[in-house]
Amino acid sequence: MFVEGLEATTDVPRRMLRLNRQIKEYLLLTAELRLRSSQEPRIDNLLMRSQNASTDNPPPFLGIDQIDRWYEAGSFDALLKRNQAALEYLRQ
Repeated sequence: MFVEGLEATTDVPRRMLRLNRQIKEYLLLTAELRLRSSQEPRIDNLLMRSQNASTDNPPPFLGIDQIDRWYEAGSFDALLKRNQAALEYLRQ
């Protein structure tokens, strides 16, 4: 029984590291986009769309400042997938 519990929890540090990397990338990416938006106004639209859920773009990135909304993802793995989709949307 203990071994099963241990195996189930050994993945937690790796997933937390992945979340931390996603948050870092999101902050750097949005900062870069905000700086570029002064020369390319359409980037402002991209940033606004990325923060609002709609059918044509992924759900908004859920970082530390939205910790009270993490439940929306349903599970930690779903949160990681959701954030990855939001990052991919911003990279385009």
